[in-house]
Amino acid sequence: MKKTKTIGLLALMLLAVLAASGLGSAYDGTRPPSENRDAMRHALETGDYDAWKTAVTEGGCGEKFAENMSEDRFNALVEKYPEMAEKREAMKETHEQIKAALESGDYDAWQEAISGLEKTPQFAEKITDENFDVFVELHQAKQNGDYETAKELAGELGFEGGFKEGQHRRVGGFRNRMMHR
Repeated sequence: MKKTKTIGLLALMLLAVLAASGLGSAYDGTRPPSENRDAMRHALETGDYDAWKTAVTEGGCGEKFAENMSEDRFNALVEKYPEMAEKREAMKETHEQIKAALESGDYDAWQEAISGLEKTPQFAEKITDENFDVFVELHQAKQNGDYETAKELAGELGFEGGFKEGQHRRVGGFRNRMMHR
């Protein structure tokens, strides 16, 4: 979870672009280097289509991806970018609150923090004040790579099938890393 926040934010942005524009088949899945991500973000912030296209192509995202992003689509993304950035910042703040609540073992703070998510994770309804300490142990086991213990604790909490490695990162339909910082 200690990956740079920029990587996660850019990945979210790219996923939004792919979903909104139907370009999934054009994107080769390669993550661009940080300097290209910074250039891509700057191009979005300034509305510079040519700079964005150069950064995407040189960053390894694939020429086909850049070619399929028309200037009109890019401009539509530029218009949405401030709102997307605001949502990302709000998500980061919420996830920091969730992380702090888990680290401190504070159920009430955790409940308050998850209420800030757009979609409350399904598993949250199984977490109570009485079993929150087990949930915190599960979180710690996952962070430590102790998936055997995590699986046992998940079973104790009534999570069907337990958590598989990396599974709890995909809560609420997006990779929010709420427990994996």
